[in-house]
Amino acid sequence: GVSWAGRAARGWYSLASGLVHWAMVNTELDCANNSEQFKWLQKDLSGVNRTATPWIVVMGHRPIWDAQHWRPETRDENVGALEPLLHEWKVDLALYGHYHYAELTCPLLASGRCASFENDGDSDADGWAAPTHAVIGNGGQGVTPFPPK
Repeated sequence: GVSWAGRAARGWYSLASGLVHWAMVNTELDCANNSEQFKWLQKDLSGVNRTATPWIVVMGHRPIWDAQHWRPETRDENVGALEPLLHEWKVDLALYGHYHYAELTCPLLASGRCASFENDGDSDADGWAAPTHAVIGNGGQGVTPFPPK
């Protein structure tokens, strides 16, 4: 079955479908830790039964991490405010658009470094201690030039 929660009119909501809990955030609105959206996401993720729903996917428009913002000091501070929740509640995957290219990271720690595989019972469903981030904004418009190294 599918169950819905959140404020869809404001652009954030979640649903559970099978083994996956999907949470959509509105990265165009305030994401700071005292915001209504942050508090909603914290409550939403804390209520996920990881035995029944082992996978958590968080989605939004602007990415926390991507090739243009791969260091903590260069990323969007508003969206980055949500990252502690992704780690605290062991989110498996974060999906974004905004940039018109496709990109996939390793499971990223808050430092911007790749996490190690920790199938220790304290990691997320895929055995990693951090979420993988993917930019999947390559549909529709022309492709955004990938940043030079």
